[in-house]
Amino acid sequence: MYFISNWNGLLWPPIISSNRSMDTLAAELARFTGQPMIEYGLVMADSSVAIAPMVIAPMVIALLLIERVVEGIATSGIR
Repeated sequence: MYFISNWNGLLWPPIISSNRSMDTLAAELARFTGQPMIEYGLVMADSSVAIAPMVIAPMVIALLLIERVVEGIATSGIR
């Protein structure tokens, strides 16, 4: 949860840096949607890139740890 809250941070990047190239993807996405003319292609591309780590990382972690979970379940049933 800490990773996700930092990944989507809107307040902290402008405080620590005045350089717009150092903003998070969420800040850029908010800037895109605040324009008078919204370029939906850029918004959708940014959204896809922004959610990819939050979708892929838990799946990779689950695949790496599934062997230990199955092993724990198998050994807990033996007495």
